[in-house]
Amino acid sequence: MAPIRVTEYNFEQRHQLRMVMISKAIKSIAFKKQQITKEFKKGDEVEVASQEYGFIGSYYKATIVSSTGLYHYRVNYNTLLTDDKSAPLEEVVTAAEVRPVPPDQHEIISENYFRLYDMVDVYANDGWWFGFISGKVGQEYYVYFPTTGDNIAYPSDVLRFHQEWSNAMQLINRSLYGNSSLAAKLIGTSILKGPNHRVIVFAEHPDISVNHDERSSTPAGRSNKPWMAVIHALKIIQAIISKAIKSIAFKKQQITREFRKGDEVEVASQEYGFIGSYYKATIVSSTGLYHYRVNYNTLLTDDESAPLEDVVTAAEVRPVPPDQREIMAENNFRLYDMVDVFANDGWWFGFISGKVGQEYYVYFPTTGDNIAYPSQVLRFHQEWSNGKWIFLPRQGRIFDLH
Repeated sequence: MAPIRVTEYNFEQRHQLRMVMISKAIKSIAFKKQQITKEFKKGDEVEVASQEYGFIGSYYKATIVSSTGLYHYRVNYNTLLTDDKSAPLEEVVTAAEVRPVPPDQHEIISENYFRLYDMVDVYANDGWWFGFISGKVGQEYYVYFPTTGDNIAYPSDVLRFHQEWSNAMQLINRSLYGNSSLAAKLIGTSILKGPNHRVIVFAEHPDISVNHDERSSTPAGRSNKPWMAVIHALKIIQAIISKAIKSIAFKKQQITREFRKGDEVEVASQEYGFIGSYYKATIVSSTGLYHYRVNYNTLLTDDESAPLEDVVTAAEVRPVPPDQREIMAENNFRLYDMVDVFANDGWWFGFISGKVGQEYYVYFPTTGDNIAYPSQVLRFHQEWSNGKWIFLPRQGRIFDLH
């Protein structure tokens, strides 16, 4: 097997590359909705993730007042006031915007000082704002906020490590580049600190060597069983792609185009169990700021008597991707290609995980399914970005399936 080429970067180039990668990761996390894994009751203290433009990536402490129907709560904010500042602000929010208050971090922070590229929250303007450490001057840490573009210095006493509520656990996100231990350099590695404290280190794009067995006397990057290293590398690739797909699937569409009555579009589902699926629809009308009434082409009402009509946000709507027949005729699907599969009345986002005969296996990270399909129900996945369609990067020809 030919050796892997390593491109050398100077410090400034590496710094800028890491800033871009971590910024992309933070934007993906900030725009996704919370996992609905807990039912809250009156009096519970929570944090509400703002979904307002200009406030994405901020969290505000609140108290549950009541449940107001399916997946909605009325909350009373601890720090936000009404317009006349006469009383605490009360609001109805979706369950996907609510999470428990993260555990106290005094012990964690005292044992782990902040490092370059660590993902943190900063307490400012009545809430916690999500960013990462971009530098340090004296006793103050500079924090860069990808969702706003600000880079501001703060004392350590207004910082905390960023945590995500995932699978009913609070997970601490530390950037790969802020943690130098070899164990933390493996994708999705769990580092146990005490029986009830779990820290997960995530990496968007590791630029590291993989030593598959730290106990081996064989130097890192070499092995007397090359196939073990290959399998390990493929597992890492699969983990990276799965995480990328989840991040893309949970983010909202860029609002870069205004649609009109009669326009054909695709609507990205934000319902639990349907994340990562897209449904063709027609714009019926605009129903106010950043909202549209749509008529689905393939989804029907409960009694199946008529096409389903629904009001959706502009951030769930994108144009219909261009026809791919010419592209697909010239390009066969390859292992790890990101694709959409037409099934159950919509397009579902996943990646090629194998091929048996003439059918391709597609793995769906948002559901955990791995299913075989004929090529005619597949298309290359595209993202609507900055007003144009882009194909996501493909893997090299080493992964050809034909």
